[in-house]
Amino acid sequence: MIVEYVRYRLEKSDASEFEAAYARAGETLVASPHCLGHELSRCTKDPKRYVLRILWDSAEGHMEGFRKSEAFKQFFAEIKPYVAEIEEMEHYERTRVRSESLCDAAGGPLTFFRLAHEMHHEMSNDDMLGERFRRAAPTHVPHLGMWLTEVFGGPKLYSAILGDIGPMLRRHAKQDISETERKRFFELASRAVARVVEDPRLREPIVAYLDWGTHVAVENSKPDHVPNVNAGVAHWGWKPSS
Repeated sequence: MIVEYVRYRLEKSDASEFEAAYARAGETLVASPHCLGHELSRCTKDPKRYVLRILWDSAEGHMEGFRKSEAFKQFFAEIKPYVAEIEEMEHYERTRVRSESLCDAAGGPLTFFRLAHEMHHEMSNDDMLGERFRRAAPTHVPHLGMWLTEVFGGPKLYSAILGDIGPMLRRHAKQDISETERKRFFELASRAVARVVEDPRLREPIVAYLDWGTHVAVENSKPDHVPNVNAGVAHWGWKPSS
């Protein structure tokens, strides 16, 4: 991922018209698969100064994917009157110095719902695990997406909407998952992560969680094991905390 900063100083333009233009232009950013989020901020001490922050999937996604698309023509038509008032327009590489959640860094809940879909697809089409996952409830993918989003610091969708993890634990209980099955699940899930999450710095903690989580799933699946229904949703950040 890459961050683009565009700094403006409005000497001639009307601020309200500028913000309205970016509200319209922002619709093309939201629609672009290469844009992971954007924000326009105004300086409190000098209201003529603005900073536009856009998170792109990559520099290539911005320059080749978005800039050469029809969407860019619509975007540029809205902001063209303000180009002369740009003071800086640059790409910045993100460092590890940050306080945002892993979910935010990965692109938000949408990334983890995509990951849930890819994981389920991998498992359902696997010779070893396919039968188990083809029998899964129709809600498996959205529930897994909600779970992963919350695990990695995003909105508490699972806790807020589903609350009790007891039903989920009961579905996994007495499945008696073997170590061979665990390893296969981990392999396929890691493959899905590699496909959905481009930044290796983000993939590392996600894969670490999956490794930890598969061991917990094996323990919870043992016929004589009584899982803790009060454990709640796990929490996992840049460094393992669970």
